[in-house]
Amino acid sequence: MGINAVWGPPQSGKTTMAIDLAFALSRGGQSVLLISPELYSELAARLNIRIEPEKSLVAAYKNKESLKQIVHTVDDLLYALAVPFDNDAFGEDVSEEVARAVIEQAGLQTADWPSPRCTHLVLPLPAFSGDLVREGPPLAQVLPELGPDMTLLGGMLEPHRKTLEDTGAKLLDYYNDETLAAANAEITAEAAVSLAMERLPVTLSGTACLVCGWGRIGQLLARKLAALGVRVTVAARKPKDLGMIGAMGFAPLPMGQWQDLSPFRVAFNTVPAPILDRQALLKTDPSCLLIELASGMVPVQERQYIRAGGLPGIYAPETAGAIIGKTILRLTGLSERSDL
Repeated sequence: MGINAVWGPPQSGKTTMAIDLAFALSRGGQSVLLISPELYSELAARLNIRIEPEKSLVAAYKNKESLKQIVHTVDDLLYALAVPFDNDAFGEDVSEEVARAVIEQAGLQTADWPSPRCTHLVLPLPAFSGDLVREGPPLAQVLPELGPDMTLLGGMLEPHRKTLEDTGAKLLDYYNDETLAAANAEITAEAAVSLAMERLPVTLSGTACLVCGWGRIGQLLARKLAALGVRVTVAARKPKDLGMIGAMGFAPLPMGQWQDLSPFRVAFNTVPAPILDRQALLKTDPSCLLIELASGMVPVQERQYIRAGGLPGIYAPETAGAIIGKTILRLTGLSERSDL
Protein backbone atom coordinates (compact mmCIF):
# COMPACT_ATOMS: atom_id res chain seq x y z
CA MET A 1 0.00 0.00 0.00
CA GLY A 2 1.28 3.46 -0.90
CA ILE A 3 0.27 6.78 0.62
CA ASN A 4 0.78 9.91 -1.46
CA ALA A 5 0.06 13.57 -0.76
CA VAL A 6 -0.37 16.44 -3.21
CA TRP A 7 0.68 19.75 -1.65
CA GLY A 8 0.55 23.31 -2.91
CA PRO A 9 -0.57 26.82 -2.00
CA PRO A 10 -4.23 27.85 -2.40
CA GLN A 11 -5.57 28.11 -5.95
CA SER A 12 -2.59 26.20 -7.38
CA GLY A 13 -4.60 23.39 -8.98
CA LYS A 14 -3.52 20.67 -6.55
CA THR A 15 -7.07 19.30 -6.09
CA THR A 16 -7.61 18.98 -9.84
CA MET A 17 -4.26 17.23 -10.20
CA ALA A 18 -5.06 14.87 -7.32
CA ILE A 19 -8.43 13.92 -8.84
CA ASP A 20 -6.99 13.39 -12.33
CA LEU A 21 -4.20 11.26 -10.86
CA ALA A 22 -6.69 9.23 -8.81
CA PHE A 23 -8.84 8.54 -11.89
CA ALA A 24 -5.78 7.48 -13.87
CA LEU A 25 -4.61 5.10 -11.14
CA SER A 26 -8.05 3.56 -10.59
CA ARG A 27 -8.52 2.99 -14.32
CA GLY A 28 -5.12 1.33 -14.31
CA GLY A 29 -6.38 -1.26 -11.84
CA GLN A 30 -5.28 0.30 -8.54
CA SER A 31 -7.59 1.00 -5.63
CA VAL A 32 -7.50 4.70 -4.63
CA LEU A 33 -8.93 6.57 -1.62
CA LEU A 34 -9.13 10.35 -1.95
CA ILE A 35 -9.27 12.25 1.35
CA SER A 36 -10.86 15.70 1.43
CA PRO A 37 -10.33 18.21 4.25
CA GLU A 38 -13.74 19.75 3.60
CA LEU A 39 -17.27 18.41 3.35
CA TYR A 40 -18.26 20.53 0.35
CA SER A 41 -15.11 20.91 -1.67
CA GLU A 42 -13.94 20.81 -5.26
CA LEU A 43 -13.32 17.13 -4.61
CA ALA A 44 -17.03 16.50 -3.95
CA ALA A 45 -18.04 18.66 -6.91
CA ARG A 46 -15.73 16.99 -9.42
CA LEU A 47 -16.68 13.49 -8.27
CA ASN A 48 -20.39 14.40 -8.31
CA ILE A 49 -20.95 13.20 -4.76
CA ARG A 50 -22.46 14.94 -1.74
CA ILE A 51 -20.68 14.35 1.53
CA GLU A 52 -23.10 14.91 4.38
CA PRO A 53 -21.75 16.05 7.79
CA GLU A 54 -22.87 12.78 9.36
CA LYS A 55 -20.74 10.89 6.81
CA SER A 56 -17.39 12.33 7.83
CA LEU A 57 -14.59 10.86 9.91
CA VAL A 58 -15.52 13.14 12.82
CA ALA A 59 -19.06 11.77 12.83
CA ALA A 60 -17.77 8.21 12.66
CA TYR A 61 -15.75 8.68 15.85
CA LYS A 62 -18.64 10.30 17.65
CA ASN A 63 -21.14 7.63 16.57
CA LYS A 64 -18.67 4.74 16.78
CA GLU A 65 -19.34 3.75 13.17
CA SER A 66 -16.92 1.72 11.11
CA LEU A 67 -14.99 3.43 8.33
CA LYS A 68 -16.91 1.39 5.78
CA GLN A 69 -20.03 3.38 6.61
CA ILE A 70 -18.49 6.75 5.73
CA VAL A 71 -16.35 5.96 2.67
CA HIS A 72 -18.07 7.10 -0.53
CA THR A 73 -17.81 4.86 -3.57
CA VAL A 74 -17.11 6.79 -6.78
CA ASP A 75 -16.53 3.73 -8.98
CA ASP A 76 -15.24 0.19 -8.57
CA LEU A 77 -11.73 1.21 -7.47
CA LEU A 78 -12.12 4.89 -6.51
CA TYR A 79 -13.36 6.04 -3.10
CA ALA A 80 -13.59 9.32 -1.15
CA LEU A 81 -13.44 10.10 2.56
CA ALA A 82 -14.14 13.48 4.22
CA VAL A 83 -11.84 14.40 7.09
CA PRO A 84 -12.83 17.99 7.96
CA PHE A 85 -10.49 19.80 10.32
CA ASP A 86 -11.20 22.58 12.79
CA ASN A 87 -9.36 23.61 15.93
CA ASP A 88 -9.74 20.00 17.04
CA ALA A 89 -9.42 16.89 14.91
CA PHE A 90 -12.70 15.52 16.26
CA GLY A 91 -14.75 18.71 16.10
CA GLU A 92 -15.18 21.53 18.58
CA ASP A 93 -17.37 19.76 21.14
CA VAL A 94 -15.58 16.56 22.07
CA SER A 95 -17.33 14.92 24.98
CA GLU A 96 -15.63 12.80 27.61
CA GLU A 97 -17.44 9.79 26.18
CA VAL A 98 -16.01 10.37 22.69
CA ALA A 99 -12.49 10.89 24.04
CA ARG A 100 -12.76 7.71 26.10
CA ALA A 101 -14.02 5.75 23.07
CA VAL A 102 -11.10 6.91 20.91
CA ILE A 103 -8.59 5.95 23.62
CA GLU A 104 -10.15 2.54 24.12
CA GLN A 105 -10.24 1.92 20.36
CA ALA A 106 -6.46 2.21 20.48
CA GLY A 107 -6.39 -0.63 23.02
CA LEU A 108 -5.56 1.58 26.00
CA GLN A 109 -7.21 1.61 29.41
CA THR A 110 -8.98 4.64 30.85
CA ALA A 111 -9.57 5.68 34.45
CA ASP A 112 -11.43 8.52 36.10
CA TRP A 113 -9.36 11.26 37.73
CA PRO A 114 -8.50 11.25 40.56
CA SER A 115 -7.77 7.55 40.80
CA PRO A 116 -5.48 5.49 43.04
CA ARG A 117 -4.37 3.72 39.86
CA CYS A 118 -2.76 6.92 38.56
CA THR A 119 0.90 7.28 39.46
CA HIS A 120 1.84 9.86 36.79
CA LEU A 121 0.09 13.04 35.69
CA VAL A 122 1.15 14.47 32.32
CA LEU A 123 0.45 18.13 31.56
CA PRO A 124 0.81 19.77 28.11
CA LEU A 125 3.48 22.11 26.75
CA PRO A 126 3.23 24.78 28.02
CA ALA A 127 1.57 23.34 31.10
CA PHE A 128 -0.26 26.45 32.30
CA SER A 129 -2.30 29.36 31.10
CA GLY A 130 -2.29 31.70 34.08
CA ASP A 131 -3.70 29.77 37.04
CA LEU A 132 -5.28 27.15 34.79
CA VAL A 133 -3.87 23.93 33.46
CA ARG A 134 -3.81 24.69 29.76
CA GLU A 135 -7.07 23.43 28.23
CA GLY A 136 -7.87 21.92 31.63
CA PRO A 137 -9.14 22.73 35.12
CA PRO A 138 -7.84 25.35 37.55
CA LEU A 139 -4.54 24.34 39.10
CA ALA A 140 -6.19 24.62 42.52
CA GLN A 141 -8.35 21.60 41.65
CA VAL A 142 -5.31 19.50 40.75
CA LEU A 143 -3.07 20.31 43.72
CA PRO A 144 -5.05 18.28 46.36
CA GLU A 145 -4.58 15.13 44.27
CA LEU A 146 -0.79 15.42 44.17
CA GLY A 147 1.50 13.86 46.74
CA PRO A 148 4.76 11.98 47.32
CA ASP A 149 3.48 8.96 45.37
CA MET A 150 2.70 11.01 42.27
CA THR A 151 5.01 12.06 39.42
CA LEU A 152 3.95 15.19 37.56
CA LEU A 153 5.33 15.89 34.10
CA GLY A 154 4.78 19.03 32.09
CA GLY A 155 6.40 21.63 29.89
CA MET A 156 7.44 24.99 31.35
CA LEU A 157 6.48 24.30 34.96
CA GLU A 158 8.38 27.32 36.30
CA PRO A 159 5.41 29.68 36.88
CA HIS A 160 4.01 27.30 39.53
CA ARG A 161 7.06 25.19 40.41
CA LYS A 162 7.19 26.25 44.08
CA THR A 163 3.48 25.50 44.56
CA LEU A 164 3.87 22.11 42.91
CA GLU A 165 6.97 21.25 44.97
CA ASP A 166 5.03 21.95 48.15
CA THR A 167 2.74 18.99 47.33
CA GLY A 168 5.65 16.56 47.62
CA ALA A 169 5.11 15.25 44.10
CA LYS A 170 8.11 14.45 41.92
CA LEU A 171 8.37 17.06 39.15
CA LEU A 172 9.80 16.44 35.68
CA ASP A 173 9.82 19.38 33.26
CA TYR A 174 10.28 17.70 29.88
CA TYR A 175 10.68 21.09 28.17
CA ASN A 176 14.18 21.29 29.69
CA ASP A 177 15.24 17.98 28.16
CA GLU A 178 18.13 18.50 25.72
CA THR A 179 17.07 15.68 23.42
CA LEU A 180 13.56 17.09 23.16
CA ALA A 181 14.91 20.58 22.52
CA ALA A 182 17.11 19.34 19.68
CA ALA A 183 14.25 17.41 18.08
CA ASN A 184 11.91 20.40 18.34
CA ALA A 185 14.58 22.61 16.78
CA GLU A 186 14.78 20.23 13.83
CA ILE A 187 11.02 20.45 13.26
CA THR A 188 11.03 24.23 13.70
CA ALA A 189 13.79 24.67 11.13
CA GLU A 190 12.00 22.46 8.61
CA ALA A 191 8.70 24.25 9.21
CA ALA A 192 10.37 27.65 8.79
CA VAL A 193 11.72 26.61 5.39
CA SER A 194 8.26 25.36 4.42
CA LEU A 195 6.68 28.68 5.46
CA ALA A 196 9.13 30.62 3.33
CA MET A 197 8.53 28.39 0.32
CA GLU A 198 4.77 28.78 0.73
CA ARG A 199 4.78 32.57 1.02
CA LEU A 200 7.47 33.56 -1.47
CA PRO A 201 6.61 34.16 -5.14
CA VAL A 202 10.13 33.00 -6.06
CA THR A 203 12.14 29.87 -5.44
CA LEU A 204 14.44 29.74 -2.45
CA SER A 205 17.29 28.49 -4.61
CA GLY A 206 19.56 31.42 -5.38
CA THR A 207 17.76 33.69 -2.91
CA ALA A 208 19.63 35.60 -0.22
CA CYS A 209 18.37 34.87 3.31
CA LEU A 210 19.37 36.19 6.73
CA VAL A 211 19.31 33.92 9.79
CA CYS A 212 19.60 35.76 13.10
CA GLY A 213 21.06 33.57 15.84
CA TRP A 214 23.43 30.61 16.03
CA GLY A 215 21.62 28.41 18.51
CA ARG A 216 20.04 25.04 17.77
CA ILE A 217 17.38 26.40 15.42
CA GLY A 218 19.71 28.85 13.70
CA GLN A 219 22.31 26.19 12.93
CA LEU A 220 19.79 23.67 11.62
CA LEU A 221 17.95 26.31 9.62
CA ALA A 222 21.13 27.60 7.97
CA ARG A 223 22.09 24.08 6.89
CA LYS A 224 18.63 23.31 5.47
CA LEU A 225 18.56 26.57 3.53
CA ALA A 226 22.05 26.02 2.14
CA ALA A 227 21.04 22.54 0.97
CA LEU A 228 18.33 24.19 -1.14
CA GLY A 229 20.82 26.51 -2.83
CA VAL A 230 20.07 29.56 -0.67
CA ARG A 231 22.75 32.21 -0.19
CA VAL A 232 22.80 32.18 3.61
CA THR A 233 24.02 34.95 5.90
CA VAL A 234 24.01 34.23 9.63
CA ALA A 235 24.11 36.96 12.27
CA ALA A 236 25.70 36.10 15.61
CA ARG A 237 27.18 37.93 18.58
CA LYS A 238 30.12 35.80 19.73
CA PRO A 239 33.38 35.90 17.74
CA LYS A 240 33.75 32.11 18.02
CA ASP A 241 30.31 31.64 16.49
CA LEU A 242 31.09 34.04 13.65
CA GLY A 243 34.25 32.06 13.00
CA MET A 244 32.35 28.77 12.84
CA ILE A 245 29.70 30.32 10.59
CA GLY A 246 32.37 31.34 8.11
CA ALA A 247 34.13 27.97 8.35
CA MET A 248 30.88 26.21 7.46
CA GLY A 249 30.50 28.25 4.28
CA PHE A 250 27.92 30.79 5.42
CA ALA A 251 28.43 34.55 5.33
CA PRO A 252 29.00 35.78 8.92
CA LEU A 253 27.43 39.05 10.08
CA PRO A 254 28.10 40.57 13.51
CA MET A 255 24.82 40.97 15.35
CA GLY A 256 23.50 44.50 15.23
CA GLN A 257 25.48 45.63 12.20
CA TRP A 258 22.44 46.22 10.07
CA GLN A 259 23.85 48.88 7.73
CA ASP A 260 22.47 47.18 4.60
CA LEU A 261 19.74 44.53 4.81
CA SER A 262 18.31 45.24 1.36
CA PRO A 263 19.76 42.13 -0.37
CA PHE A 264 17.76 39.69 1.78
CA ARG A 265 14.46 38.28 0.51
CA VAL A 266 13.79 36.45 3.79
CA ALA A 267 14.91 37.21 7.35
CA PHE A 268 14.49 34.53 10.01
CA ASN A 269 14.85 35.50 13.66
CA THR A 270 15.69 32.72 16.15
CA VAL A 271 16.81 34.99 19.01
CA PRO A 272 14.28 35.59 21.83
CA ALA A 273 15.15 39.27 22.02
CA PRO A 274 14.27 42.36 19.90
CA ILE A 275 17.56 42.44 18.01
CA LEU A 276 15.82 43.52 14.79
CA ASP A 277 14.05 46.74 15.71
CA ARG A 278 11.81 48.83 13.50
CA GLN A 279 14.69 50.93 12.21
CA ALA A 280 16.60 47.81 11.16
CA LEU A 281 13.59 46.17 9.53
CA LEU A 282 12.88 49.25 7.44
CA LYS A 283 16.34 48.77 5.90
CA THR A 284 15.13 45.55 4.30
CA ASP A 285 13.63 45.51 0.83
CA PRO A 286 9.82 46.01 0.80
CA SER A 287 9.48 42.50 -0.67
CA CYS A 288 11.42 40.95 2.24
CA LEU A 289 9.54 38.29 4.20
CA LEU A 290 10.12 38.44 7.97
CA ILE A 291 9.65 35.16 9.85
CA GLU A 292 9.71 35.41 13.65
CA LEU A 293 10.56 32.10 15.34
CA ALA A 294 11.36 33.37 18.84
CA SER A 295 9.06 36.34 19.56
CA GLY A 296 11.92 38.79 19.46
CA MET A 297 11.23 40.72 16.25
CA VAL A 298 9.18 43.91 16.27
CA PRO A 299 6.62 43.72 13.42
CA VAL A 300 6.27 46.64 11.02
CA GLN A 301 3.22 47.24 8.89
CA GLU A 302 5.33 48.03 5.84
CA ARG A 303 6.71 44.48 5.62
CA GLN A 304 5.36 40.94 5.29
CA TYR A 305 5.57 39.49 8.78
CA ILE A 306 4.85 36.00 10.13
CA ARG A 307 4.89 35.30 13.86
CA ALA A 308 5.60 31.58 13.75
CA GLY A 309 5.48 30.32 17.33
CA GLY A 310 4.75 26.74 18.33
CA LEU A 311 5.70 25.35 14.93
CA PRO A 312 6.37 21.72 15.99
CA GLY A 313 2.77 21.19 17.10
CA ILE A 314 1.35 23.08 14.12
CA TYR A 315 3.59 21.82 11.31
CA ALA A 316 4.12 18.23 12.43
CA PRO A 317 1.76 17.43 15.33
CA GLU A 318 2.19 13.66 15.06
CA THR A 319 5.97 13.88 15.07
CA ALA A 320 5.98 16.47 17.87
CA GLY A 321 3.60 14.36 19.95
CA ALA A 322 5.68 11.23 19.42
CA ILE A 323 8.83 13.09 20.50
CA ILE A 324 7.18 14.29 23.71
CA GLY A 325 5.80 10.80 24.35
CA LYS A 326 9.20 9.16 23.94
CA THR A 327 10.78 11.83 26.13
CA ILE A 328 8.25 11.20 28.90
CA LEU A 329 8.83 7.44 28.74
CA ARG A 330 12.59 7.95 28.89
CA LEU A 331 12.42 10.39 31.80
CA THR A 332 10.11 8.15 33.81
CA GLY A 333 11.83 4.88 32.94
CA LEU A 334 8.59 3.46 31.55
CA SER A 335 8.48 1.27 28.45
CA GLU A 336 6.72 1.92 25.15
CA ARG A 337 4.08 -0.51 23.93
CA SER A 338 5.35 -2.26 20.78
CA ASP A 339 1.87 -3.05 19.42
CA LEU A 340 0.72 0.59 18.94
